[in-house]
Amino acid sequence: MTVAELLELHELFSEKSLSKEEVLLFYGTIRAARAQTVLECGTFNGMSAMWAATALEENGAEGKVHTFDTVARDHLFVGTGDTEKRIEFTEGEFERCVGEVIARGVPHPWVVFIDGWKGYDAAKAYWEAVEPHLETGDFVLWHDTTTRADQLHARGLQAVEQGAISFLGTYGIAIYRHGDYLFNGRSVSRLP
Repeated sequence: MTVAELLELHELFSEKSLSKEEVLLFYGTIRAARAQTVLECGTFNGMSAMWAATALEENGAEGKVHTFDTVARDHLFVGTGDTEKRIEFTEGEFERCVGEVIARGVPHPWVVFIDGWKGYDAAKAYWEAVEPHLETGDFVLWHDTTTRADQLHARGLQAVEQGAISFLGTYGIAIYRHGDYLFNGRSVSRLP
C-alpha cells in the first residue's frame, strides 16, 4: 500500500488505533532506522502492522513484520496482497512467543513496537524478551507511555532501564535506541 492509501484507511479506523502523529512517528522510525524487521507486541486491528509493512517495503527490506496478540481478530491487512505477505501474525503472548521468531534469525536492524498490556510487570517482561537480542542501531518503541492510566507503564520502563529511555510527552511514545546513541524524537545524541 502507499502512504496516501494508508492515511485514508487510517482515518476510518483511527478511533482506537494510533493517532496520525503517532503512526507517522512509528513509520518514520522504521524508515530512518532502515529496519529490516519489525517485532510488534499488540496487533489490535492490524493498522500499525500495515504501516510497518509499507515502511519495510520502502526500505527494500527482506524481513517481515512479526506481530503478536493474545486475541485473533479480523485484521485490516487480510486481503491486501503484498502488504499482507510481509506480515506474520502469531496468536499468543509476546514475551512467550517472540523468542521463537528471533531464533529463526530475523535480520537486523529491528524496530520493536510494544503496544500490549500496560503496567510494570508486563513492560518488564516485554523488555526482557527482546533486550538480550538487540544489536546496536535497533529501536524499541513503547506506545501509551505518557497518557491515561498508562503512567504505571512509563514508570515501569524507567525502572527497567534506569533513565536510558527517552519519553516523548508529545506523542505518548517512548523511544529507545540500542547502542551508542539515543534518539529523542527531535535529535540523536551520544549516550554518556
